[in-house]
Amino acid sequence: MKPFYDLTEEENNQLLLLPVYISLQALNNGNSHGDNALEEAVRFAHIKTFSCDPLLIPYYREVDHHFADAIERLNRELPENTAARSAAIDKELEVIDRIVCKLNQQYVGVIHRSMQSFGDHVAKAQHSVLSNFVLPMPMPGLDI
Repeated sequence: MKPFYDLTEEENNQLLLLPVYISLQALNNGNSHGDNALEEAVRFAHIKTFSCDPLLIPYYREVDHHFADAIERLNRELPENTAARSAAIDKELEVIDRIVCKLNQQYVGVIHRSMQSFGDHVAKAQHSVLSNFVLPMPMPGLDI
């Protein structure tokens, strides 16, 4: 399925990786690459199929079919060094953003807002054991 019919098949495939790279970027910024962090991103990608802007329902349904495999594969393929990993992710996001800009204008803003929300959620899901169990209430400066 091509979520956006005005794009090539290759561009659609790259666009489907946008939430994956957003997740990996959020996890990289929080220095978290473990299985639990990846599982949370996969869960959230699935939830987005039900909680996204109606314009993006077909897109997130297609993302959901490939997200788990893609995030595991890209997590293994990306450099382990945090700075190199960040640079590689940023490079891919720049390519994908150029694809997003090719879309009908009604989608551009919706996708940007959705990806901001997606990245924020994945980043916030990466709390330390201290903030989750020892201090269950939010404490400024202690949240990771």
